[in-house]
Amino acid sequence: MASEFIVTSQITEVLGEKRIKLSFTKDLSNEEREKLKEERDELSLLLELARAWIEAAKASNLTRLRDLLPRLKEKKISLEILDNVGSGRTALHAAAEKGTAECITFLLEQGLDLMALTPAEQTPPCCYI
Repeated sequence: MASEFIVTSQITEVLGEKRIKLSFTKDLSNEEREKLKEERDELSLLLELARAWIEAAKASNLTRLRDLLPRLKEKKISLEILDNVGSGRTALHAAAEKGTAECITFLLEQGLDLMALTPAEQTPPCCYI
């Protein structure tokens, strides 16, 4: 199964570009400025959700993962988000590192890729304690 990965650093980079444009571009029309603000706010929400997903997996917080799932799906955010802070790992890598069977099972049921590779070529089973 080919996975579509989103790296949180990519969202952060685009968000930064929007903020810079809003701050330093003087000749934007009100309509252009409002559109940029909407895009910035949407990206901020996406980044917040992506980070929360990874953090919930790191903390083995199954309740939080379940709470976040509908919001991620609603926003069409891939569940295969890569954590740029944690060496390009998915939520499944993070859950496997903690060794919590319930979280691992939940993430696998959501279709996360058991063979997803980090830049160091580690799969989630390699992270399992």
